[in-house]
Amino acid sequence: MKDWRFWFAEQRGTFMAIAIFLVMFVIYVSNHPAGFTANVVQTASNKGVLLAFVAMAQALVVITAGIDLSVGMTFTLTNCVASWLVTGTPLQVAFGVIVVLLVGALCGAINGAIVIYGRLQPIVTTIATGAIYYGIALA
Repeated sequence: MKDWRFWFAEQRGTFMAIAIFLVMFVIYVSNHPAGFTANVVQTASNKGVLLAFVAMAQALVVITAGIDLSVGMTFTLTNCVASWLVTGTPLQVAFGVIVVLLVGALCGAINGAIVIYGRLQPIVTTIATGAIYYGIALA
C-alpha cells in the first residue's frame, strides 16, 4: 500500500493536468451548440493535435536553452499557405503538404540564420520575424 501512495504522489502533477483537462473539456462541450457528439470530439481532437505539434516545436527550442516567440506566427503562416495549396487531387495535396513543410522549415532557418550569423538576441529576432510572418499571412 505504501508503494501505491508513493507512486500516486509522484504522479500528482500528471493527474492534476488530466483533471484540469477533463474539467475544461466538459465546460467546452456543455457550451457547444451541438453538445457532446462525435463531431465535436473529433474537431477538438484535431485542434489539439495541431497545438501539440506547435508545442513540440517550441519544446525543442526550449530544451536547447533558447526561445522562439515566432512559433505561433509561423503556424499561422503555414496554415494560410496550406489553405491555399492543400486542395485538389492527391498529387496536388502531396505537393501542398511538402510546400507547407518547406515554408515552416524556411521560417525556422531564417530565424536561426539571423540569430547565429547576425548575432542578434533570439527574443528580439523571433518577435520581429513573427511580425513579418504574420504580415505575410495577412497578405
